[in-house]
This record gives sequence, C-alpha cells and structure tokens, in this order.
Amino acid sequence: MRAMGFVIAAGLGLAVAGAALIGADAQPARAEKRTGQIVWPTLERFESETEFLAYVREVRHRRARQRGERGETQYAQAEEVPCPPEMAPCPPVETDAPPPPPPPPPMSPAGESVVVTGSRASDSSGASANPAITNTQKVGVDEGDIVKQIGQYLIILQDGRLFVADTRPGGAPGLAFVDRANVYRSPVYTWYDEMLVFGNRIVVTAYSYQHGATEFSVFSLSEAGRLTREGTYYLSSHDYYSAENYATRLVDDKLIIYSPLYIGNIDPDAPIRWPLVRRWVSESESGARLSNGQRLFNATDIYRPIQETLEPLVHTVSVCPLGGVGAGDELACSASAFVGPPERELYVSRDYAYVWTTSDTAQAASDCSTQGVAQFTHAPEAALFRLPHAGGQPEAMFVRGFPRNQFGLDTSDTRFRALLVWNAPACGARNLAVRYFEAPLSAFSARPTTMPARRFTRLPPPGQSMFENRFTDRHLVYGARAHYGSAPPASRNASLSARVVVVPVGRPNRARVFTAPHSVIRIERAGDNVVATGYRNAAGLSVSLFDLRRAPRLASTITLADRFESEGRSHAFNSMIGADGAGIMGLPTIRRSGDADRYAWWSDISDVSFITVDSDGALTSAGSLDADREGGVDPSYSCEVSCVDWYGNARPIFTDGRIFALSNGELIEGALEGGQMRERRRLNLTAPHPVASVR
Repeated sequence: MRAMGFVIAAGLGLAVAGAALIGADAQPARAEKRTGQIVWPTLERFESETEFLAYVREVRHRRARQRGERGETQYAQAEEVPCPPEMAPCPPVETDAPPPPPPPPPMSPAGESVVVTGSRASDSSGASANPAITNTQKVGVDEGDIVKQIGQYLIILQDGRLFVADTRPGGAPGLAFVDRANVYRSPVYTWYDEMLVFGNRIVVTAYSYQHGATEFSVFSLSEAGRLTREGTYYLSSHDYYSAENYATRLVDDKLIIYSPLYIGNIDPDAPIRWPLVRRWVSESESGARLSNGQRLFNATDIYRPIQETLEPLVHTVSVCPLGGVGAGDELACSASAFVGPPERELYVSRDYAYVWTTSDTAQAASDCSTQGVAQFTHAPEAALFRLPHAGGQPEAMFVRGFPRNQFGLDTSDTRFRALLVWNAPACGARNLAVRYFEAPLSAFSARPTTMPARRFTRLPPPGQSMFENRFTDRHLVYGARAHYGSAPPASRNASLSARVVVVPVGRPNRARVFTAPHSVIRIERAGDNVVATGYRNAAGLSVSLFDLRRAPRLASTITLADRFESEGRSHAFNSMIGADGAGIMGLPTIRRSGDADRYAWWSDISDVSFITVDSDGALTSAGSLDADREGGVDPSYSCEVSCVDWYGNARPIFTDGRIFALSNGELIEGALEGGQMRERRRLNLTAPHPVASVR
C-alpha cells in the first residue's frame, strides 16, 4: 500500500481508531521536566514514559527557541489527509517525488469491516505453493504487489477485490475464472494496494480512512481455488505513500512492515494513546466492534536517538508471524522502534530490516563546486540501523550521504553496501557526486562507531541531476536521468544519451563508464545482467542490455517503435532468464506518447511488450499482448473502492513455462511463435461469473 506511519495521539481530538488509552498508572508527569539532551551515545531504550516525554519537551523547547512557534505548524502537517477517493486521481505532492538531494520527506498522512469465518489453514509453510512471479529486490524477500500465485492459481488484486484464475483447469493448460471476493464490506474510503501470499494464505494490506488504521485482511484459498475470509486486523496508523518503495515484505510466514511515527503529534502533558493491533469482531449500525488487541509498543520499547534532530520520528519495523494465525486469533506482532531524523530509506533482507537515516541538521557547506562536493565532509552525516526480524537489540553505525532509493542498498552474507548521493542538501543536485560504501556486517554495534573515509569510494558522477541504480551479485550499475519525469522528448529528431556506470563491488575503484544511446528512466536486473530503458527521441522506447558476465559491455540496444512505458514501479518489469543469459522480459507500454510520463496514479489500460535476449546479449522485440480497449472491462462491472491504481494495473507474468500479461481487467496468455508473441487465450475478470459466497 502507500506505506504507513503509526499514530501516537495525545490530548483531545487526536485519537484514532484502534488506539487505546494507557491506564492511570501510566499517566505522564505534568511537570515541565526536560531531559537536557536530545542525543545519546548508545542504542538504549527510554527508561520510562516520563523520560520519553521529557525528551519530547526538550525537542519542543529547542525547536521553539530556534524557529519560534512555526515548528508546531510543521508537525501539524502530519495530520493532513491525502485527497479522498472521490477526488482521485490526485498527483502526489512535490515532496513525494524522490529526486536527490535531499531525500524525500514522508508524505503527509491521510478497516474496513469483514466477517471472520473459516478455520486454521492446514499448511502455511510450503514455499513450493508460491512460485516467485514478482520482480523483487532480494531473493527470498517477497514484496507486496497486485498479482501473486498459489499453486496453479493466479490471484489478482484490483479495485479492492480478489480475482482467482485457474491456469490449469481440468489439469490442462488453460485459463478459467474460479472466484471473486470483495475485500471490503462497504464502499467506504479505503485503499487496497498490496497483496502477499504464503502457503494457501493471502494477505491484503489496505489503509482505511473510515477507521484511521492500516488494515490486514487474511484469506485462505482452497484446493479448488475458492476464497474464504479468515480475519481482518487493524493497526493504528496514518497513511503514507511511496512512489517507489513498498510498505510490506514477507519472509517465510513473517509479515514485515516499516512505519514512521510522528512525535510532533504528542502533547507531553496529556495521556498518550499508543498503537494497537486489533481484530475485527462484528459490525453493527454504530460501526465496527474490535477486540481489545495488543499494544504494539510503548515508551520503554523505544530506543533513544543517536542522531541530533529537532524533527524526530520513531522509526518502527513490525514483524507479524502469520503462519499459526487462525480464524478468531489475535495477530501477535512485535516491533523494533528507534528515534531518528525524518529522512530515511528502508531495505529488507531475509534476517534484518535496515533503515538509513540522514541528518537534518543544518550544514555550513556552501561550496557546491565539483571540488567542493568531492570533499569527504561535504556529505550529510547519517546513521544506518539494523533491526533483526527475530527481535532483540538493534544495532547501528555512523555513515555519510544518502541513497537515491531502496535499490541503492544491498547486502551479501558478510557485507553491507550502498550507492550514496554525496551532495549536501544546500547544494541540491548541482555537480551531483556519488560514492560507493561498503562495510562488514560485524561493524554494526549497539554502541555505534563512525565508518572511516576508506569505506567510501569516489565514483564517476552520473552527469545529470538524477539517476537510477541496481545491484547484482557482483556489480552495481547506475545511469543518469535529467529529471524525475519519464516522458519522451517531443521530437523525433532529438538525440538523447546518458552515462551508465558499472562498478565491480569487489573492486569499486575500477568502475567503467558507458554511454547509453538514450536517456535512462529504468534499470532492472535480468539474470546476471542489467537492462536500461529510456528515450533517444520520440520514435519509441529504447532498451539496452549491459552484459556483466565477463568484462562489462553494452551488448545490445533496440527501439520499440511507437511504444512508450506507461508504469514506473519496479514490479511492472519482469524477466525469465536462463543460466546461459537467454530469455525473455516484459513491461507495460502504450502507443500514446502523451501518456508516457508513468504517473503514479496511472489507471488507464496498458499493453505488455516483450523482448527476447539470446545468450550473447542480443535483444529482439517480440511484440506485445494487447489489451482490449473496447471490451476489456465489462459494461456490468463497476469499481466501488480503491479505484485509482497507485501500484499500476499491468504486469508481465512468467510461470510454469508459460507467459501471461495482466492488463487492467484482463488476463492474457501468449506464446512465442517464430520469435513473436502470439495470443493463445484471454480471460475477462470483470465479466459476470458465478461466484462462491465469501462470508
């Protein structure tokens, strides 16, 4: 979904659904006690709620002294709600776009009720039931998306509904509609954006304006492909949207959620309402009745700040085991929480969540020349936190700079590595400089130390004000783009190009610089190689493959004539590459260049274009599977909830040796014949079908 931020509400008018008042024995002190400090040398928890509130007072006091009462207005923005569904589509606010630097601040925040039936799933641990069909950043870490697979069934999340398609009806390849269920009970203000699966379970993550909470709806899928609702849970939260990152991850059966908590909402002289995780119980005319639930954390669970900031957030990573949860059970989540500056980026491995937080304190750096931004002390100070999924002591290290997005962060079994923007915020993107960072995982500590300058390798600059980046197992690749927008140039006579840098992670001082014959708006991994897309001119989308198996080289570039990218998320791209480097890839495209800016609220219909690659890295256009723009959505179908496709609505899918394209309300199967894609069959998910009741 649009990522999330927990609410800590205090005083009148700030409580949200799912939050419970702390008992009288936990009332905060009324005295104007302050800590006298806003930063600590080690990662230790606040000793009491009194100490936590004294810290809040100290921050408020220093902020007021430095900025006057305007500081309160800045935090009040966290209570604003993004435009409601009836006003959508709404362009994201300017600060949501993540061009560096500085890294984007959190966008201002904006349950549904369902009946719980069903029984405990018989098996929620079998990974073989869930083939990986999503283009994820890290192997073994699934990311919430709009289409997933359980056995022979494809499950699609669209318009707050789950659709089930059988890819082997009667045991033979085919496409057949099986079931459909509304995740929502009533057409109220709710966004249903992300879905994850494990075993025969489906978890849909949403944000409910009605309840002011993050909603988790759990369904089970029978062997016949029928949906049963298992439970719905509400987690006290604000809504926060990220145009590039994802709110949820799944490692085995553990649901992992990152959430920022806005400390500025707290009145230190009023009772605090801490976030709860609660289960939906019943519905009446007066509204939903929720269980008492469990408190996610309180003041003594929060780690004190190790970075100075006057705009603190509580960065929280929650882990919710789902495998043993049955109908009627509470959701037992644990949380790791620490105070830090608001600028951050999240990366998740199989064992840890990493949060990179960049200092927001003013820097004196004013030399934005090439020589100035190259200085080691020019980059903003930062900290890198490591939070174990299994719980326990968080650890950290002090670093510099900040990543462009989550794709600039990576881990191996023994090392953490990153591509960092080095410019001080005051310099913006002028003479943009980057560095490669690498440190052993053993450097993390509860008593953080500062990483030495030798850990940060100077790299060739991108050459423009933005860049895309990806890690492979042995390389880092980044390519320049002039701005955040993705539209092609207006003229067919244009001749755009971009710098692409390939960095061997074992020898980062031996980076190689290439010139791609087009701009770079996307870089994706394709097996051991990477693919870059962009535009040379208005003739169509250009695609280049960089072969990284031996000495890096630009192996091939093609142009998809009169085709333009329509979606920008990483999940919109996918590939199926063999051990020899040969295979196929796909991504959503359209024929109208005027709609090719890949806006996050794109909800129109896309085709899916396919490209083949041979073992030498040569690319060939394989055509497309095209949407039915006249009859693709049945006239009888209507959307009631979550009608803006913030995560897109088109995906290439490679599974079971077959090729599918999801396009809005259609699922299309194709096959390569003579190197070109030919349609085999299609299924209209929006057409009237017999549907089993889901209680």
